[in-house]
Amino acid sequence: MNAKTHTHDVSIEAHQNKAPKTGGPCIVPSRALEDLAPETLRPHPRNARTHSRKQIKQITRSIERFGFTNPVLIDGANLIIAGHGRVEAALHLQMKSVPCLRVDHLSPAEIRAYMIADNQIALNAGWDEELLGLELKELQTIEPDLDLELTGFSIAEVDHLIDSGKPTEPNDPADDRLPEDLDGPPRCRLGDIFRLGGHRLICGDARDRDVVAALMDGERAQMGVIVVLITLQRRYIGQKRYETVSGKGYSPRTARLSPAMRAACLAVEIIYVGLGAVLPLIAVLLVALSPLWRGWFDPSRATLDNFRYVLEEFDLTQHAIFNSAFLSGLGATIIVALGFLQAYRLQSRLGWMAKVLQPVLSMPNGIPGIIFGLGILILLIRTPLYGTYWIILIAYVAHYFPFAMRSLGAVLMSLSPELEQSARASGASWWQTLRIIVIPLTRPGLIATWLMLFIILLRELGSTILLYGQGTETIGVAMLLLSEQNFHYVAALAIVQVALLGIAFALLSRNSKSLFQ
Repeated sequence: MNAKTHTHDVSIEAHQNKAPKTGGPCIVPSRALEDLAPETLRPHPRNARTHSRKQIKQITRSIERFGFTNPVLIDGANLIIAGHGRVEAALHLQMKSVPCLRVDHLSPAEIRAYMIADNQIALNAGWDEELLGLELKELQTIEPDLDLELTGFSIAEVDHLIDSGKPTEPNDPADDRLPEDLDGPPRCRLGDIFRLGGHRLICGDARDRDVVAALMDGERAQMGVIVVLITLQRRYIGQKRYETVSGKGYSPRTARLSPAMRAACLAVEIIYVGLGAVLPLIAVLLVALSPLWRGWFDPSRATLDNFRYVLEEFDLTQHAIFNSAFLSGLGATIIVALGFLQAYRLQSRLGWMAKVLQPVLSMPNGIPGIIFGLGILILLIRTPLYGTYWIILIAYVAHYFPFAMRSLGAVLMSLSPELEQSARASGASWWQTLRIIVIPLTRPGLIATWLMLFIILLRELGSTILLYGQGTETIGVAMLLLSEQNFHYVAALAIVQVALLGIAFALLSRNSKSLFQ
């Protein structure tokens, strides 16, 4: 009993297995199946079909129950043409071999066209829903212990079909239509509050103060806590002096650690660096060098194909690297310039205005990047900035401005006011004092802050994911898009990103004589 429906546009030549009238190859060429180890099969770099973890799990369970009934199509170089999901499931099952059919009568262009057709034509078929529901119901009766999720439908969809319902298809336009009958009782009314674990959701207008008050129920948002903490911190440090650079001569004192303390510090450094950097990077590198990852690394099968695809064949990567470097460099420069001027102003004016401004300007520190990006998106979506570099740059500057302001504020606190007072007493203007005295003494901090911001922005994804457009993708966005194809490609691009970050870290760690002086 077949519940699948097909249109009837099939040629007579296809039924008779004859060559088409165009003089092409035989429609059903004679081929012998080959049993090959799944780890010897390589994903095709042009495979646009994606498989979620849930689907791979479904394929795995289907193979366990029904066997490997559909051979994998491969070319002469063992590149998979059709069957990427089945091969990945076979790797999960640790199968020693899978049946393969070698397709060597098609040109490279025809292979790429067939890969699309093999997936898309199957999607064009439909279901006789009444017959499908009847079939599922009979299966449930014939073999009650049979797991009907092996059919690919969820339990909810099976129940819906058996009850003559319609399965919910992803991205179905019907899902966005409002029901015609709106006379029934509403499921949600204005003012209704839903508890989602530790979160609260209200049905209402976010611009209405009464709605927000009802939602918060007397509690304060996280940003309010941050403002309080910053105010307390400023009040505490305002009672002390931290000048280390002044017009008076002094000699620094070296702190000496006992042998036991030195050994303890070394152990902490080794554990931190090993667990936090070295071991994760080694794991990512091994995945990037493997054609198919099975949980262990086989040196004999190490390859650079993943790097070759990411850097040469995946066009988005080159644009993403340039975009990330451009936005990170320009963003870090603007943030440092604005942060330095604001920190200098706050440091020079210690009145009530500075006490109020510093906590307020630090509020973006308490907002997650993706929430901040959402706010920028809502604010600028109807402007010409949307989809350009500039909307991403605005998000970067607004989000990380407090980081530069506080970092450079700490640097300025180390300068004694006597230096500026002496310059002013000698007749120097504000700009001359800043250019001749302040900037040269704070240059190490300025460069260090710039490099740290460059590193942070280079790996930024939260603020970017909602704001990028075609042509403005960054490395983080490229990784996200690659994850839908193959996580080996993601690992390769991650190593490339780490290499770029390594260059920045190398500059950051250079000694003060070569970089800061």
